[in-house]
Amino acid sequence: MNLHPVELAPRVRAAWTADGAPEALAGALGACFSLFPRQVHGTRVEWVEAPVASGIEADGLLAGATGLLVGVRTADCLPILVAHRTAPFAGAVHAGWRGLAGGILDRLAERIATGGLMPADFAAFLGPAIGPCCYEVGPDVGERFGRHFNGKTLDIKGFAHERLSALGFGPITGDPTCTRCTPALPSYRRDPSCGRILTGIVIRNDNGCHARGGSPAKCWQRAC
Repeated sequence: MNLHPVELAPRVRAAWTADGAPEALAGALGACFSLFPRQVHGTRVEWVEAPVASGIEADGLLAGATGLLVGVRTADCLPILVAHRTAPFAGAVHAGWRGLAGGILDRLAERIATGGLMPADFAAFLGPAIGPCCYEVGPDVGERFGRHFNGKTLDIKGFAHERLSALGFGPITGDPTCTRCTPALPSYRRDPSCGRILTGIVIRNDNGCHARGGSPAKCWQRAC
């Protein structure tokens, strides 16, 4: 598996890959469980308190649990990771144009606040997505994004960066790669039968099951 590590905060491990399974990504990042939501191009963001047997229908997950990887699948849409800079909280968001136009980043900030936290304490990472070089959309879509639409193409990463900054997130880093014009990466616009990029994040569990040789089923624990 070709793993692309992401540096966000000391207490998390994060990465994206275009050629691995969720279980492989979780294992590579030292997680005991992985949770990817059933994405619907919406604006729902949920806190997860424990591993669940089936995926949650949402486009964003927030976690405060060690050993639990949360992630998203993308193939042109924008994967976003967030991590508290000092406390054990992290999240992953799937942001397509529908979610961005509908306010999923504002919803992310709201859900962080419901946990008694502040977006200003979270760093953010914008993963590989279709770029303004390739993302042609009509005015019915593009005009929702203001200056990030040039009349022909849309810059979803620029829009997301600007909105996250306005909401207080920072620092904000990113991967500038365009999925559409990078043959090694999945792109739905280039090939609708393509695979998916997996982008995930886990709160470090340095004293957890893997270090002790114990059972992954007993590893998950509420972070404190």
